[in-house]
Amino acid sequence: MLGEGGAVEALTLLVPLLGDRMAGVRTTAALAIDSIHQSLDESGRGHVVATAMLDLPEEARASVRELVENEDPAIARAATGLAALIGDPKAVRPALRRMDDPVVFERALGLVARLGST
Repeated sequence: MLGEGGAVEALTLLVPLLGDRMAGVRTTAALAIDSIHQSLDESGRGHVVATAMLDLPEEARASVRELVENEDPAIARAATGLAALIGDPKAVRPALRRMDDPVVFERALGLVARLGST
């Protein structure tokens, strides 16, 4: 998978795919970006992914919000983490619907904390 191993250079290819018209492409991109973020975060470089997503268009943000509500826990977790990275206030409501998942809960707290700091 393209996102494995913290491939920072892959971000320039993956981030635009969050707005792709095909759901499978968006999902794969979200999972890969989250994988990169987790890898980089372990080495204190998680901010690299947030920086790469700074100018994410609304269409792609809407796709991330949609993925937050995905039935697959791994997809919902990844999307909630991405929503936190981009500080998307519209992602709070979809995340609330998934608060029974402890990872989504933790990542949703990160989203709210990020919103509080802006």
